[in-house]
Amino acid sequence: MAYALLEKLNHAKLPHEVQGDEVNMVQAYLAAGLVDAAILMIEKARGSQPAVAMARVFSVTPEGRKTLAQKKVRLEIARLQGSRR
Repeated sequence: MAYALLEKLNHAKLPHEVQGDEVNMVQAYLAAGLVDAAILMIEKARGSQPAVAMARVFSVTPEGRKTLAQKKVRLEIARLQGSRR
């Protein structure tokens, strides 16, 4: 799972709205318990453009912050191991 958006949300003023491809990532974060969010599907009239999705993120959960911290530790360990070579 990619965590760039989660990092962005962790530093954003919340609630924060996302659209487009980021909605799918918010759905994954929500399913994993990393954020508290609502996914909104806006249906278009028949014959017009397809439905549009939007997500409103209310908070990054403690589990989400823990996941980000663990990711940072893993990156730092990899960086330190690479500098010893």
